[in-house]
Amino acid sequence: MPHDDSAAPPEDPRPQGWGIRERPAPAPQSWEVADAAPEPPALTPLPPVGGSPPPASPDGTAPVEAPPRDAGGSAGFPSTTQLIAAAVAAVLVVGAGGTYLLRSGATPASPTPLSGPAVAVVQRGPAVLVATSLSGGGAGQTLAIPGSPSSMVSSADGSRAFLLDSTRAQVVPVDLARAKVGAPIAAGKYPTDEHLSADGRTLYVVDNLSHALLTIDTTSGTARPAHQLPEGASSFTPSPVGPTGLLSFFTSAGQPGVVAFYSSSSGVGSPLGVGRNTPAEVFYTPDGATVWVIEQGVGNASGVVIPIDVRTQTPGQPIAVGHGPAGSSMSADGHLLVVSNSIDRSLTIVDLVGRAPVATVAVGAGPVRATLSADGATAWVACALDRTLVPVNLRTRTAGTPVSLSSAPSDISLPKGGGAWVLFTSSAGSVSLVDGGSGRDAGSMPVGNEPTLLIAHDSSSAWVANSLSDTVQRLDLSTRRAGDPIHVARTPNQLALTPDHRTLLVLSFGDGTHAGFLTAVDTASSRAGTALSVGVAPSSFTLTPDGTRAFIANHQSNSITTVDLKSWRVGPPIGLPCSPSQLVITPDGATVYTNCASSAAVLPVTAATGTVGAPIAVGPNPALLMGNQGKLVFVEASHLLQEILVATNAVVLSHEETGNIVGLSSTPDDATLVAVENTGGALLLLNPATLTTTKSVPVGSRPQGAGLTPDGSRAYVLDTSKEKLYVVDVAAGQVTSTAGVSASAEYVVVPSRQP
Repeated sequence: MPHDDSAAPPEDPRPQGWGIRERPAPAPQSWEVADAAPEPPALTPLPPVGGSPPPASPDGTAPVEAPPRDAGGSAGFPSTTQLIAAAVAAVLVVGAGGTYLLRSGATPASPTPLSGPAVAVVQRGPAVLVATSLSGGGAGQTLAIPGSPSSMVSSADGSRAFLLDSTRAQVVPVDLARAKVGAPIAAGKYPTDEHLSADGRTLYVVDNLSHALLTIDTTSGTARPAHQLPEGASSFTPSPVGPTGLLSFFTSAGQPGVVAFYSSSSGVGSPLGVGRNTPAEVFYTPDGATVWVIEQGVGNASGVVIPIDVRTQTPGQPIAVGHGPAGSSMSADGHLLVVSNSIDRSLTIVDLVGRAPVATVAVGAGPVRATLSADGATAWVACALDRTLVPVNLRTRTAGTPVSLSSAPSDISLPKGGGAWVLFTSSAGSVSLVDGGSGRDAGSMPVGNEPTLLIAHDSSSAWVANSLSDTVQRLDLSTRRAGDPIHVARTPNQLALTPDHRTLLVLSFGDGTHAGFLTAVDTASSRAGTALSVGVAPSSFTLTPDGTRAFIANHQSNSITTVDLKSWRVGPPIGLPCSPSQLVITPDGATVYTNCASSAAVLPVTAATGTVGAPIAVGPNPALLMGNQGKLVFVEASHLLQEILVATNAVVLSHEETGNIVGLSSTPDDATLVAVENTGGALLLLNPATLTTTKSVPVGSRPQGAGLTPDGSRAYVLDTSKEKLYVVDVAAGQVTSTAGVSASAEYVVVPSRQP
């Protein structure tokens, strides 16, 4: 959602990187340029209210049910979900009615040894909205916000804000003038976008899973009848001059962005192909004559701003901006657009009259939001990785002195009276343990900011990378205590243990512009060694089974870095024809597979020589799972499951799925695949011989993902919307128990399947 600092419409930030809430991938998937893009789909117009269920997606570039993993996030840059996340201290206790996750930081005085594998639930802390001086006066009043909203829209006068929480499916109203938080307003099943009407009286919310446009009376906080939409709707931007607006739809990267004009009286108009990606932000000019669409670049391409003539419904020539465009704002007169480029550490100033960029200003690491001051003279840029607000003088086109913040900002509102309200979705996290054998409480441990957790295969140890704290910590599973933070290179977001457990390898993303790093931590002494420079925006890494070599996928560098772990030296890079986002390796260490998401391809790489094989055509937005037996690579694509035979590097089986499948995993013998279908609230048990469902186990209404224990006996499924953790006996195909979890729970982790 964009920011528009005119009176109509007012500010409109869009949440970055929101997908169906499987544990976010290390980097969003908006990669590689595709071949000639197909025509957009023919969307069937629907009645404005009620009516029949939404039609099935047509052939062609069909809108997807929900953003695939991190759709809408910056290409090659961690999404806001990854940059801005946290957890709250919690502990599991057993009662007569079952197991409950209570909000308490207490840890048992004498922890009982685990009787089975360790299972962990990572919680995020409460979001806060902080009044902040823009002239060096520091932070003022702090408002605790329920849930975990990541963005907000503000009224034209800056007196009110509405915070969107996709995970909790709610909107939180805040009276900024009186510093008062209102009661959350239900917003369907999975809201992905919010916009205010020009007069500020109506809040429009797109509910992706319900295929509906919700309208909320901002004065009373009550919802009006929903308007049915086609499948895949991602955002709705109302026109400032009439009862119409523009809908955008989620599509796969590299395929045309799809938009359609919409009216409450006539419904959805004909689809229109725009650019080559899902629209990230949309602005109307104040006269309603032109719509400006901002899209992420595909692969390593820069982002673009595309005009659409509203009368003729014809797109104009794209205007290039920086890499990874995130939060943007339009001037009140519609003549200027400022775009924060999350990868380039910059702000692009676009002259919309001349239809050209006029300046690019360096602002700092991780710019995620740009907002214009009330007088339109200054753009304030929220930089998540630098934890700053940076002023940019739009007359001189220069950056001023940054305002330091206590944490990573996710959004900002600028009241006309001065100062700023800064939204922080992130704070210190916590990890709560469950004894996988007994299902009992196993204690809670505080960790850092934006934690990524690794539990050793044998549950002997656990480590956490705190991405926004730039640290890692050891978690002692016997005493239930977190070790001292160990400082590593910026933005650590992936961990791996060598087979002997003597070394922890930490992959740091960096800032997306400069090289990332690989750091080795001695697990006995908890000392970090010298970090090795790898490629730009490293997104994934894997180790050979013997633990002697590491392979690192570099999104921005279009390469794989090889590291000899014994000599601690970087080898020659392996060049790729695309931007990789994920790596898997065969159990014998012979072949590495990497995906090229936007080109719907997988590349095999011979590990010994670095030779890149012929591309294997697969479905769009592929995620890879190496089979435990080493015979198959399983591919999870948009509404599609596939198998690649390792012996021939060919797709040997494909099966279309109508639901939204996330979190694919396999039992040790590869006899059963387990995945979450989160639009229908089910854990699917799949037969690899056919890729069809053998049993569907109900697990809540919108589960984020599943963790499968190394022996394949149990699956743990988290549904934050129901505040429950479901324990599923895989052999029996049934839920054996549930645990209540905090509303702050983010994801569930089981021990690694690798020794």
